[in-house]
Amino acid sequence: MFMKGRSLSLRTLGLPITVLLKSEKETTSIYVDKAGNVSVSRGALPEPDVIIEGSHAALCEILQTRSPTLIAPGPLKVTINSGEIKGKVVGISEGDLMENPLMDLLAL
Repeated sequence: MFMKGRSLSLRTLGLPITVLLKSEKETTSIYVDKAGNVSVSRGALPEPDVIIEGSHAALCEILQTRSPTLIAPGPLKVTINSGEIKGKVVGISEGDLMENPLMDLLAL
């Protein structure tokens, strides 16, 4: 994840990994198994490795963009719940430059 000189790679968490996307409107879980197969489900899966919180509009824009870079459409909070960087919280401010937004967040 690269924003304004900060870097963090969720690759260090390894697979399987559960990422929770949480907004004021809904919660969605993304699970990637050891083979790299991805499943998406409504609601929260137990014990997510990563929680990404932000407005519904900001999360939708990040997930739908095809642009190689994006100015963060709103503040986001990324919390790491496993691995060597457990407990790490990264704040992304509105207006921060994101390169490959979805990959920056998931880095899978």
